[in-house]
Amino acid sequence: MNIGVAQVGNAADFSLFMVIFSQVMAAKMDGDEKLGILDMKTLFRAQKYTLRFIKSRGLDVKNLLIGNTIFGVVEIGRIHPK
Repeated sequence: MNIGVAQVGNAADFSLFMVIFSQVMAAKMDGDEKLGILDMKTLFRAQKYTLRFIKSRGLDVKNLLIGNTIFGVVEIGRIHPK
């Protein structure tokens, strides 16, 4: 539990940052579509772990991810489907 003045201030600053950051990212991603925080987390994690898996297999990422079409498959875990 945060009980110190600095701890509470840091927590409040961080929460405001997350709200502003999520609004900026939602505006940049698929303008017509409304994305929730959980949707954005799912998309970013899917891309992160897909790239990590591809790199761990020694494959060339640039040749495999032509147009980022592979990320369409990993978006299955979205809360709000397209």
